[in-house]
Amino acid sequence: MVKDDDKLLEEKEKLKRHILKMLKDNSQRSRIGKKRKMDNSDEPKTKRMRLKDTKEETTDDEASTSIEENIQKYGKNFYCPKITKKKSGLRPVYIDGSNVAYCHGENEKFSVKGIQICVDYFLNRGHEVKAFVPHYRLRKGESSDPALLQELVDSKLVITTPTLYIEEQQRSPYDDWYIVQAAAANEGIVVSRDNFNDIIRWNPNLKTVVEQRRLVPTFVGDMLIFPVDPHGNRKNNLDQFLKY
Repeated sequence: MVKDDDKLLEEKEKLKRHILKMLKDNSQRSRIGKKRKMDNSDEPKTKRMRLKDTKEETTDDEASTSIEENIQKYGKNFYCPKITKKKSGLRPVYIDGSNVAYCHGENEKFSVKGIQICVDYFLNRGHEVKAFVPHYRLRKGESSDPALLQELVDSKLVITTPTLYIEEQQRSPYDDWYIVQAAAANEGIVVSRDNFNDIIRWNPNLKTVVEQRRLVPTFVGDMLIFPVDPHGNRKNNLDQFLKY
């Protein structure tokens, strides 16, 4: 009887050791499996995240200089993620549409024909051209030829600046800002008889484009004439003035 008990205890001990061994083996396999899972999924994920972060940082670094520079120079209402400045060739031209229209209309009417003549002049010379006018000028009775003005807008040659209607009153933001800021950002030419003194007082950084790259038009009927020496010093002729 005692021998049977000893035998039973011995078998129980063997079974206990076997169970403990199985549990230990399972635990080790589980740890190995988790490690392999981490190796196969977490590390590549981390690498992808790092590559993505690096790409985003690079993009921000590349863009931040020009964005920050433009905001500081030209005003907090202005944003351009990327500006490509040419080193040669013809400068883009930005026309003060209202000023040119009244110049052609002899200060009595808003002449759309005057804008078209000015646009055509620079297109024939090979320039990129944009004229700016308040949006309300497209309405009937607000210009000499709303249909022609709409054609110029549809052709992407005229850009309309906003017109607001507050309590049935018409209000238009100061369109000179759009013209001068666009020209400053792209080192372009401003076509206007306006001196933009108020713009310069508000932002002295715009002084360069106004004083050095403003071209004054003169109309004799439908004939458009620009000065041969825009700076009046007889050194820098019109062809040189219109180039980078």
